Amino acid sequence: MNHRNVCRSRRGFTLVEALVGVGVVLVCVLLAIPVLFKGMESFRRRACGFNLHRMGDAFQTYRTSFAGKFPVGASYQMTPNETPYGPSWWKAILPLTDQGEAFKGWKSVDSSGSFNAKTPNPNIKIADGFRPTFMFCPSSPLPQANDPLKHISAENRELLKPKLPEGIPVSSYVAISGSSPDMGSGGGGKPGGSPFGRNTKDGVFGILSGSGIFPPNLPVAEAAIRDGGGFTIAVAEQSDFWFDPGPPEAPYDQPVSYDLRSAWPGGAFMGSGGNYTQVNTEAEGIDGNGEARVLNCTSVRYPVNTKALQAGMFAEPLQPIPPPKEGEKRPPVVKRPPGPGHNQGIFSCHPGGAQALFADGTVKWLNQDLDLRVLLLLCTRDDNQVAEGF
Repeated sequence: MNHRNVCRSRRGFTLVEALVGVGVVLVCVLLAIPVLFKGMESFRRRACGFNLHRMGDAFQTYRTSFAGKFPVGASYQMTPNETPYGPSWWKAILPLTDQGEAFKGWKSVDSSGSFNAKTPNPNIKIADGFRPTFMFCPSSPLPQANDPLKHISAENRELLKPKLPEGIPVSSYVAISGSSPDMGSGGGGKPGGSPFGRNTKDGVFGILSGSGIFPPNLPVAEAAIRDGGGFTIAVAEQSDFWFDPGPPEAPYDQPVSYDLRSAWPGGAFMGSGGNYTQVNTEAEGIDGNGEARVLNCTSVRYPVNTKALQAGMFAEPLQPIPPPKEGEKRPPVVKRPPGPGHNQGIFSCHPGGAQALFADGTVKWLNQDLDLRVLLLLCTRDDNQVAEGF
């Protein structure tokens, strides 16, 4: 056999062939990455839905023990204390989960849901560092806790010694207090137009409606959900942030992210800061002007995935607002009331929509192009209109 022919038969890849092979591999990787990320997001979305299912099971257990009633969305302690925030609905259902042991030491004291009060709160030992996985959407980029050094008073920090505070959980999920404007029968779609007199006025913090399952200081029974549990939203997502690009005349170098959740800054346990009875128009809010705060509940006023500040929405920047460049002038920062507004809405980090837990325990997907009127009907328990086909 010719030695030259043998050598030729054993040659390796040419440079061109190697480059072609590498190019094919890179193309395959580039094509696989979106599929991989889509698969990961699909898994996280299912996990998020499972979180809501666990809440639904806890609500069912609660109703079994309390004559068929849901827990109060946001409690008000009705005491002379300066900050009379009671606990939110989270305090009612968490003891009914596998996290229940942690709550045996919870004390019903003034401001039991508030940890930035002037007086020490013994419940902070339970709330600090508490992180049940089902309180947080696994896709959410938001921090799971507030800033303890910013929101917890010096007196409360003393209760946490010898360890440093880790912060109070800020959940990815919010209870629905109703629709705003109230879509109840005879309401005419106008604030305060409900024949039940359960809408507050459009005050400093927005419009707070009592037309849903979780109005402040009023436990709602299953029998009061006349539209059917499968057509009334109980809890929904608030799991994403909003990017503020800055004013057009002097945009930020990098957009600033804002936290739009209804739990900020009080965390998952803070409820109502005002005596909302929601059944007497003369007793709405403080002095009937709707200026009291309610956390961990929201009155839906805007479409799904509205991620920009609107009336009745307030947000905290997750990062410092950059100073203007030399020679630039920006509008002065508008001072807003502390805490979120009543109309933070339903929004998620999942593409195309958000998930919601309905009163019957089912979890359903809400497309972000869902007609607003249909969404408002789904957030109202007794409008006598069934919003099908969503």
